[in-house]
Amino acid sequence: MKIKRYTRVLSLLLVLSLTGFGSSGHAKGSAAPLDPKLADFLEFVIKDPAVLKTEKEDYASRGVTFEVFIYAVYTGAVKIDDAPDSEQARRLGPNPRALAQLGQYLEEQRPELSAKLLDQMAEFYSVKSNQTFMRGMFLESVRGLTTAASPAVGNEGTAATTGGRAETAKTSATIRFNGLDNEAIGAASLARRGAFLSVTGIGSSGSDGVRIHLPAAATQVRVRAQVPSGPALAAGAYFEIASRFSDAEVDSLGFLRITRASDADSYEVTGVVANATSHVLAIFNRGREVRRDVLRTTGTPFARVRASIKFESSLNDAVGRGLSSEGALLRWQWSSPSPIKIMNRASGADTTVVADELRLLDANPRDGAPATLSEFIVRGRDLGEIRIRAEEVIENPKKSK
Repeated sequence: MKIKRYTRVLSLLLVLSLTGFGSSGHAKGSAAPLDPKLADFLEFVIKDPAVLKTEKEDYASRGVTFEVFIYAVYTGAVKIDDAPDSEQARRLGPNPRALAQLGQYLEEQRPELSAKLLDQMAEFYSVKSNQTFMRGMFLESVRGLTTAASPAVGNEGTAATTGGRAETAKTSATIRFNGLDNEAIGAASLARRGAFLSVTGIGSSGSDGVRIHLPAAATQVRVRAQVPSGPALAAGAYFEIASRFSDAEVDSLGFLRITRASDADSYEVTGVVANATSHVLAIFNRGREVRRDVLRTTGTPFARVRASIKFESSLNDAVGRGLSSEGALLRWQWSSPSPIKIMNRASGADTTVVADELRLLDANPRDGAPATLSEFIVRGRDLGEIRIRAEEVIENPKKSK
């Protein structure tokens, strides 16, 4: 489903009347937990914390599962969109905006869906009066998540199938992904799962993850990654990035670490640019720099971010004078603008701004020939799994955004 054809709607009219429809079986008002997949989707589309909390509680009390929700929206058993009564609306069918959002979520997050759901949807769609443009496209998105992908070649892992449904991919120590060789490190394993590279086995050692081997001229690499949702992470769980210069035998650019804090949806950021005598924290919102601070010390948290990091975190290491004369930088961009508390400032008290990106820089970059990178590492502690969506190498820093 090509979601880019549609304008993403950031809120849904999610007050549904699901009594009597399929559910997980517990009575309204019970304290059973919400289906994690449905919770993820609600977090994907609802940005108001108060509304999100209410909707989660309502769905949990009704025992609504994600697949029940999908089928109800798909068939129009519940009406979410307040669509106008027009000829175009009738061609699209019920809930076109909700189906577009669901389709985007499915394409980006690639959750496993049951073959039973696909069969039920296909049976519903086989009735001519139920066939609409949006339903047809959405059905293909669901079909892509419940049927086997094309067999992989070489060491990229293969997907076993049972009754036409994709099963877990075989794991491998090294996998070629986005044109780059990815090597498991520590106790981690790698597997291709649909559009993702799955890095599993990320335990408590802090050394489990993936090493990405870079081409000779690489000066910058960006990795778009997902980690488990906040409620699934214990305080102290973290993911971090590090990289290596082409002529070095150890991680040499420094590191950036994002650690789950004890309060909900907060992450503390620490890091060091190697050999820097002092550090600068630059804060960006939608590509525009909104603040810059010199940091007082290293080794302590310099930022606290309230963000949902499971949908998309862009992790970036870069070197070279072409990067606005910044020298080396370590970068984290999260899914949407959120409050970020800047701490450990060299002058002044803590302050809070709204942003979606931070960069840790060497305050006094040295002159000399631009360096290149040979490896980029993504690792973590107590994450279980990291899903990598994309890996991008930039050989000419002037091309960097």
